Amino acid sequence: AACGLTTLDLVQYVDRLPGPDEKVHALDARIEFGGPAANAAFTAGALGLRSRVIPCIGRSALSLAVLDSVRAAGMEVVDAAAQRDWQPPVSSVAVTGSHRAVISLNAAASPSGLLPGGALDECAALLVDGHHLALCMAAATQARIAGIPVLLDGGSWKPGLEHLIPLVDAAV
Repeated sequence: AACGLTTLDLVQYVDRLPGPDEKVHALDARIEFGGPAANAAFTAGALGLRSRVIPCIGRSALSLAVLDSVRAAGMEVVDAAAQRDWQPPVSSVAVTGSHRAVISLNAAASPSGLLPGGALDECAALLVDGHHLALCMAAATQARIAGIPVLLDGGSWKPGLEHLIPLVDAAV
């Protein structure tokens, strides 16, 4: 399972990034899910493993788009914010050839720190990304108690991450 950030990504393919006060024409565009937790769960599924993501997606028009996209990719979703009026963070991704530029809100706020019941059932390993820190802490604590290895995708430092690190078996 992967616990943490799942975003709605607006991905636009461009020849070049715009300069200040400039507009460029996109060659193509897609809306898809993103975020470290969702990407990790997707990768596990692509490798033939059962994949589950434990995010905060919530109830909004954008939430429905994210849920549809994640489920269409074959992932099980255990949404910690399923009963809350919450909108998942949105990222804008500009792709130029083999490079990308990202503008992301990340999980600056979080609607839930409660791990839904059964979220770690039949889980062989747990990846946390530190976004939705209270939720990641709850999941990592439960995983440690159950003897489930905890991995950290530490792509960026988040306030409070020092409290999660002692619950982690391996960090990247």
